[in-house]
Amino acid sequence: MHVPVTYVSNWWVIPIPSVAKVISNISAAPLLGVRVINCSWSTGSNLLLQVFLNEVYSYFVLACKIATERGTVIVASAGNDANENPDFPWVFLRDIGIKGLIIVGGVDNYENIADYYKKR
Repeated sequence: MHVPVTYVSNWWVIPIPSVAKVISNISAAPLLGVRVINCSWSTGSNLLLQVFLNEVYSYFVLACKIATERGTVIVASAGNDANENPDFPWVFLRDIGIKGLIIVGGVDNYENIADYYKKR
C-alpha cells in the first residue's frame, strides 16, 4: 500500500503521508498479510505533519503496536539530519520499546553517517 500525499508550500513541494491513511493502513496491514511496512518518512522539520501526528499520536502508537504484535515489521526512516537519534515519531516508538520496529539510515563505506543525511 503506497499512499503518497503532497504538501505544497510557497517554496517547495514535499511528499507527506496522510496521517489518517497511515494509521488505517498500518492497522490493516497484518490482516491483509503484509509482513513488512516501509515508512520511509519522518516528520523532521515538517511542522505541519508534526501537528497532525501529535493530535492522533495515541492512535498511531496503537496501530504500530497492533501491527508489530501480529508479526508485521515496520521499517522506518531515521531522518535526513545526521542526528544520533531518529526523527519523530520513530524515536518515541523506539523509546517505548515497540518490538518489530527497524529504524534505518545511510552510512558511507567507513560506516560513518552518509553525507547525504547531513543537514542542508
